[in-house]
Amino acid sequence: MAEQLKVLNSNVRGLNDGAKRAAVRAFIECMASSIVCLQETKLSSLSDALRLEITGPRYDGHASLNANGTRGGVLLLWQCDAFTAMSLDVRSWSITVCLLPVDGSHPWTITTVYGPHDEPRKQSFLAQLVDMHNSIVGPWMILGDFNLNLDRRWMARFRASLNTSNLHEIPLIGRKYTWSNEQDPPTLVRLDRAFCNTDWEQRFDAAKLLPQSMGFSDRCPLLLINDGIVKTSKRFRFETYWQFVDGFNDVVAQA
Repeated sequence: MAEQLKVLNSNVRGLNDGAKRAAVRAFIECMASSIVCLQETKLSSLSDALRLEITGPRYDGHASLNANGTRGGVLLLWQCDAFTAMSLDVRSWSITVCLLPVDGSHPWTITTVYGPHDEPRKQSFLAQLVDMHNSIVGPWMILGDFNLNLDRRWMARFRASLNTSNLHEIPLIGRKYTWSNEQDPPTLVRLDRAFCNTDWEQRFDAAKLLPQSMGFSDRCPLLLINDGIVKTSKRFRFETYWQFVDGFNDVVAQA
């Protein structure tokens, strides 16, 4: 049986308003996920009282990245009756935690990100992704709002960073885009994504992203689940990152 997993990811576009916080809490409780990732909180600080107001008492494991003025802000939460945090790494645009399941299975690492909007910091953000890869051992999954899809040049660099880190995308089922400017005609963009390395994919081999609906943001929340469905055989697909794996050329030569 596939290992159970349920992760909620959402860009909340600010949590400074009481009504907004109540809506976010109701949505989180409805989703009943064991891990919650929130981006663009716009909170310059997070007290225990404010955190409980936003998420309730179920998520007693938590880490936050404060906003820079009114920009950014990331919040990562997990249930301590499901996971124990073995390590925590908070950087300029990300939070990374290595989680040990209480059921005795092996630990794995999750990173949630909120990428910078401005051009000068995007290259530093991509370099940070590669540096994180070099410091993480074992199954790794990274998700969030990367803020790179509006520029083809930066998307190409983003893909190069993913290939260097041996990461590939977890499929989004039932929807191609996660944001719309709600104009006529609309601009439709995929800003929110999830990626994983091979170790993580082998462990959660039925993982997929499901789009959700809610009324407190112009972004589409994503629910990542490992639903236990056994994968059927599929056609061969060459992954670009394979060529960066040690021993790739030897395997090709032998074949």
